[in-house]
Amino acid sequence: MSDKRRDDGGEPSMEEILASIRKIISEDTEGQSGGGQDSGGKGGQTARQDAGLQLAELAAELDLDEKQLLAIEQGRATRANVGGSAIRALEERLDVTLVDE
Repeated sequence: MSDKRRDDGGEPSMEEILASIRKIISEDTEGQSGGGQDSGGKGGQTARQDAGLQLAELAAELDLDEKQLLAIEQGRATRANVGGSAIRALEERLDVTLVDE
């Protein structure tokens, strides 16, 4: 079986398929790295940093585990089982919208 595209416009090569998959994965990863986004495009981490707060400071202020806050910032709150109340508290404190309801 050949890894080259056929001249007659046939099926894509395995290399092309893999390149396409890598591109999709990298786009998905880039979209999640910044955490949630507000209407201005500012993620939770950026909003926290703009407020001059460290992760530990904000977690203590909101009575959250640092791991929960980090999961929210990294866009993986659902997978980390972070409750909606934690997200709402962060949104309210930083004046951002992280979840569209």
